[in-house]
Amino acid sequence: MNVLANLWGKGKSLDQSFDKLLESSGLTLFSCLLTTALCLVVYFLASQPDNIIKWTPYLATSNADDDIYVTADILRLRNTDRIEKKVILVGDSSIREAIYEDQLQEAIASAGLDFQVMDLRTGGQTLLESLAVADKLPPTDKSVVVTGISLRKFMITNQHIENAKNGIRIGFNSESVDNYLQQSGIDVSRKIGIYGFDNFRFLAPRIIDFAKRPFSEPIPLVRHQSSVRPIPSDKRFKELENYFLRGIDFNKSSYRSQTNEGKVVFELLYQVITSKNYSLLMLESPLNPKVVKERIGVEFYDYYLSENGRYFDSFESGVTYYNPLHQVRIRPADYRDVNHLQTVSGIQAYTNAVSTQLISYLEKL
Repeated sequence: MNVLANLWGKGKSLDQSFDKLLESSGLTLFSCLLTTALCLVVYFLASQPDNIIKWTPYLATSNADDDIYVTADILRLRNTDRIEKKVILVGDSSIREAIYEDQLQEAIASAGLDFQVMDLRTGGQTLLESLAVADKLPPTDKSVVVTGISLRKFMITNQHIENAKNGIRIGFNSESVDNYLQQSGIDVSRKIGIYGFDNFRFLAPRIIDFAKRPFSEPIPLVRHQSSVRPIPSDKRFKELENYFLRGIDFNKSSYRSQTNEGKVVFELLYQVITSKNYSLLMLESPLNPKVVKERIGVEFYDYYLSENGRYFDSFESGVTYYNPLHQVRIRPADYRDVNHLQTVSGIQAYTNAVSTQLISYLEKL
């Protein structure tokens, strides 16, 4: 009897211990879930547009982190009914680093025009992201969007689609981009308003970078478009060259096929912009003549340029194509790499050519 009693006592003790374990684990699980829920709520509230605008100078932690400035500018426009006399620069780093915004603004003012330059360029900005930016612009009475076109611009990759779907690089959604993705059979149902849980990859890395810094280390305040980078080694230049030229088929008919989807996106961009009464000035982005000669081929590049002229001329109105490289001589030494200007003289020359064309364009609006 004593043995049975002891066994019973031990079994009861084990049951009680197990119950306590469950009770403890349940409490821990509940605490974890509650903490997670509170963190989500706090993050969602913190990522509201007004806070992003306010915190942008502190969240930008590297020279490449310019998309957050553009996001803040877009969010500032969200309650604007209409804008007038703007020159809105849109596009990727090849056009961003080719035009001095201050020089362009000074040339416009010296011509007696009161148009204001608004800079919405970002490194790596894809055509789909340019469409998202255009989608957020208010209507206008007299404004122009200026953007760059390059050998790769009309090539829509799976990565471009993924970035557009997940809102990785911009902190706002676009109805036009979502419609394009849906028509392509891509699910975008996770989108929630301007800011949503799908935007974690936009804001969270900046907050983490901010939190990891020692208290003794000051947070650098990065100015929009401050981009000074060293000239790459010959080996790195070749890597960048291969990266730029990856996947391009230099057979003319094949290249046309590769760019068909991009032209679908561009025509959506054109519809969005012209419906809001903007004009569109397309600039040929810089491209290192050494790369043209040695890798692309002068004949193919001339074909590409003539195709651009014919394509943009096919639009009835609202689009003008201009190649500044026909007006200025920019040497290979003026380039940092394949498609980024480096020297002050090269950038000023390109900006001067753009300014002359743009002023003539604005005078006719």
